[in-house]
Amino acid sequence: MPIERVSSGETFAAQAGEALFGRAGGQVFAGIVIVSVLGSLAAIVMAAPRVYYAMACDGLFLAAAAEVHPRFGTPVRAIALQSALACLLVTLGTFNEIVAYFLFTTIVFIALAVAGVILLRRKQPDRLVAYSTLGYPVTPVIFLLFSVVLLMMLAGNNIKQTLLGVAIVLAGVPIYYLIFRRRRIHNS
Repeated sequence: MPIERVSSGETFAAQAGEALFGRAGGQVFAGIVIVSVLGSLAAIVMAAPRVYYAMACDGLFLAAAAEVHPRFGTPVRAIALQSALACLLVTLGTFNEIVAYFLFTTIVFIALAVAGVILLRRKQPDRLVAYSTLGYPVTPVIFLLFSVVLLMMLAGNNIKQTLLGVAIVLAGVPIYYLIFRRRRIHNS
């Protein structure tokens, strides 16, 4: 697909599918993108409130987020909080701004998780013997290198949203030390 024929980043997959396989190919590629986005969204909608719930149970988040629905066993207040935050983001930004905001910080934390696996395997090799990765340690190192390149590209492309995402994450550091860390030390 020649770059001059790309009309927008949002429709690139459909344009590429149409260039490769005709009109039906464009529709199939667009459908694949929609299914992929919905799958990712479903995972986030299911996982994020449970992270708030687990953090609340550990004393690292608002205690109210640990409330479980009596009938369904779901973290009802954490789900409500996630819903409120999602509504706030939708009203404050465009789709591209929201994606840029989340994408950078999400990739940073995924890369940190992969780096954490490398560190854990080095520090505690006997505890992680059952978990193996094909090509370890080359595979995670290559992943980390690609992550760094991707982060540089994202930051260069949308610096305002990248800085906003980083600022919001960093705002959590003093909140943790002022509120939640003191509470955990006091309860110990």
